[in-house]
Amino acid sequence: EINADLAKVFPALETAAEAMDNLTMADLQESRSMVRPPHGLALALAAVCTALGVERSLRVPLGDGPPAPAATAEGGGGGDARAAVAATAAALAEPDPWAFEACMEFWPAARKLLGGAGLVHQMRSFDRDSLTTAVVEQLRPLETHPLFEPLVARRISLTAEAMVLWTRSLLAYYDVMQDVAPKKERFRELMSELEAQEKHLAKSRQRLLRLRLESEDSSKVTAMAPQASQISAALRAA
Repeated sequence: EINADLAKVFPALETAAEAMDNLTMADLQESRSMVRPPHGLALALAAVCTALGVERSLRVPLGDGPPAPAATAEGGGGGDARAAVAATAAALAEPDPWAFEACMEFWPAARKLLGGAGLVHQMRSFDRDSLTTAVVEQLRPLETHPLFEPLVARRISLTAEAMVLWTRSLLAYYDVMQDVAPKKERFRELMSELEAQEKHLAKSRQRLLRLRLESEDSSKVTAMAPQASQISAALRAA
């Protein structure tokens, strides 16, 4: 059952690995050369940086824009007031963590990683079991993000596609392991119980063997008793 669960995620892992294998230094350098990349590429690299634990290296103010028009008490002010309320609500709303400006906060660090084979090496050697729930919760919204689809990313670049496939494979692996973990724990418990029962059975067998040997020795002594009596009587007669 555990193997069947793990088999569900193998296609995603293999597809991601193949996409990384197909990346060339030219692909990476092409992406690295962009000062202001397309949102899809910045998004893909920001996701990878988040998974790898790479810190943002730039802070871009979010939600900046012209001030909302003030409401007036004159006729038509109701529309202005509604616009002001809407603008205030938008300003108070939580900024989109995967908006272009937010993704660009990772771009300087991402460009450094793209400077050599270091990024692909880190992705290949990444310990998927080390992925924390907190990081998964950060990445989870990307599963439904329109720019985070492999086909969409491929239209941007092979680098973007590989980053998207890799990140999605991490999320798929995490989800499967959430199902597998309790089963593995139960399997370990059963194996521990079986080991304890086998040890108990081995001790019982040893005790039974010892009793059998003692019984055989006692039987031999009982069988030799008449012969011993005869010898003793003969010695007394002599």
